[in-house]
Amino acid sequence: SADISTQKVEFDADFLSDDLGSLSEVRVYAKATDTGARAQLGSAAGSSFSIPSGERYPRGSFSYSASDVLSALNLNLADLPTNSYLFIECDLTLTNGTVVPSSAIVNSSLFESALFYPAHNLRILVVD
Repeated sequence: SADISTQKVEFDADFLSDDLGSLSEVRVYAKATDTGARAQLGSAAGSSFSIPSGERYPRGSFSYSASDVLSALNLNLADLPTNSYLFIECDLTLTNGTVVPSSAIVNSSLFESALFYPAHNLRILVVD
């Protein structure tokens, strides 16, 4: 029942690595079901991550409008049942060319968020 134009999916994520400069890119995807097809929402260059004052690891911030998420998934708000989920996940590309897909990230010591755990699989609850 909310105004969809005012709703956003926002999260911060830290890149936890022994080599803090090894992150080339983060690609963010949405899925309508846990096992469904992914639609890319966007990406962020590793160089856009910065170390906040007093912190040890580089952090990136992500923000997508709910309308953009639904559009990427070819859905309308009316298509989503109350108390269903949308899924957000991230793939990492390292500077050596290695791609670490979200399905392979099993250790939160590589990429995690202060807002959800683990960062590569965020569920968004759709409520009335």
